[in-house]
Amino acid sequence: MQNCLALTVGHQDGERSALAHPRGLVATVVQHSQHATHPLAVNHCLPLAQRLFPILGVSFITELVLYPARNTRQGARGLTENIRNHLVHLIAAFINDFVPVHAAKLSATPFIRNTANHHPLMNLIHHRPISRRTLLRGAGVTLALPWLESMSSLARAASTAGGITDAERPRRSIFTMWGLGVNGRDYTPAKLGRDWEVTPILKPVSHLRDDFTLISGLKLTHSGGHSGDRTYLTGISTHKADAKLRISADQELAEAVGKATRYPSLVLGVHRGTGFGSGTIDKTLAWTRGGTPIPAENRPHILFDKLFRAESPEEVAARKNGAGRTGSVLDAVRDEARRLQNRLGKDDQAKLDEYFTSIRDVEQNIATDLAWLDKPKPQVAAIDFGQNVQALDPELQAKGNFDYRRYQRLMFDVITLALQTDSTRVINYYARRDLNDGTHCYAYKGCPYGYHEMTHHGEEPDKLKWLTTVDTWYMEDWAYFIEKLKSVKEGDGTLLDHTCLVWGSSGGTVNAHNNTDLPTMLVGGHKIGVKHQGHIARKDTRLGNLWQTMFGIMGVKVPDNFQGGEADGIIKEIV
Repeated sequence: MQNCLALTVGHQDGERSALAHPRGLVATVVQHSQHATHPLAVNHCLPLAQRLFPILGVSFITELVLYPARNTRQGARGLTENIRNHLVHLIAAFINDFVPVHAAKLSATPFIRNTANHHPLMNLIHHRPISRRTLLRGAGVTLALPWLESMSSLARAASTAGGITDAERPRRSIFTMWGLGVNGRDYTPAKLGRDWEVTPILKPVSHLRDDFTLISGLKLTHSGGHSGDRTYLTGISTHKADAKLRISADQELAEAVGKATRYPSLVLGVHRGTGFGSGTIDKTLAWTRGGTPIPAENRPHILFDKLFRAESPEEVAARKNGAGRTGSVLDAVRDEARRLQNRLGKDDQAKLDEYFTSIRDVEQNIATDLAWLDKPKPQVAAIDFGQNVQALDPELQAKGNFDYRRYQRLMFDVITLALQTDSTRVINYYARRDLNDGTHCYAYKGCPYGYHEMTHHGEEPDKLKWLTTVDTWYMEDWAYFIEKLKSVKEGDGTLLDHTCLVWGSSGGTVNAHNNTDLPTMLVGGHKIGVKHQGHIARKDTRLGNLWQTMFGIMGVKVPDNFQGGEADGIIKEIV
């Protein structure tokens, strides 16, 4: 998220006003007078602002406007110099917020002394770190901030300002699954170690090789191939009629770290909903402790609104009332069910316990929602989703009309904002489904086949050619995501440095969808303990061991019966 700075200038007894433009920066400057009249554009100030604002991370300025007094004796030149001086002082004050070493010199300015009483970030003049939950308030708008270096306890001293302690680093995990595997012969390098050879499919990410580790040989025990979606993050859940459904790894992680964020986790997918009970592959990878599927969201514009659209007081009140009614209903149902306990057999009591667990899941969600209702959502620069947002829903578009690249990169953009604003620290993304794909396989770019059809290529040259081509295109979009996370500075590193990101699949081997030799890539995490090794081979190691490794990286104790027993250690090479 780019910084969006609203500038205000005025005398101590003057009224301040400012407007933050969603597309950039607009500063309205008020020259104190009871009779402010027509605006005069102060174009002479623009060159100065254009030189200084990039230091603050502001992309561009649209205009600076001065309202002179009706009967002022100053000419335009005098007013320009006056406002120029105010602008210099204001910029200096803002820089002073982020560079405490300048505090002594700059705080002597009368203008800055006056501003300090109104500016919540001016705590740094006294070397006090800003709270992680600092809010900027004014004119009916409340703005939550992303991570700032001055929020670190290291900001207490000028010599350490700009650093970030281990305990303060937000640690994040993203689990992604790309159904049906990959063309292994053009994906997997033959050589192990850091100097693995560049394969056709990995070429788009080869320049980022220091930021990830390829892990070959992982397996799932209970299912995989066409129907590994349920097993991917649970270890044992399958599509069999008598299968015991259990919590997914992302949700166990969210239980441990999700209390710090508005959304304990985000559950995303290329298709919307759960797909549960449809008789085919699910649309989600996420399962609650009670064995209930969590619906996935697949529309980037809807996800953006969920994360960042400010709600009106009426909307907040309505949600509070609705939550209260729902809570009362759940209480009544639970009390009635408990009266049945002494009348039920052992099996029915077990079923009733599952029912209570589901109720507790709903109650916890309601409690979390209520706890955050009165806290403003982060304000970020708007994303251009275009006028036809239906074009961003894969389920509503014909195969040849769906611009998958634009869709996927918008999803990655919103995910990056979610992490950058600390709206969540756990994300589960079912990016390409088993069996029916869901991405339309770049048909708009000319691919004549479905992805599933190509994976059963039967050694047909044309299908093999197109399979490698589209796998390379998918990897180009993945490279875009890695670079996006890497471009966001956070503390003494980047967003990528503080995030463990997995690209993987439940389908392995070269010409089938087996549950062995699963293609897997662990990305990021430099600053939270990951030690990338290039390409490593862990033949017949359970996929759950990677999830167990990530729990350790996140600083979370591995839960009892983790992955239903389908994890028996960590991948030591990468930690």
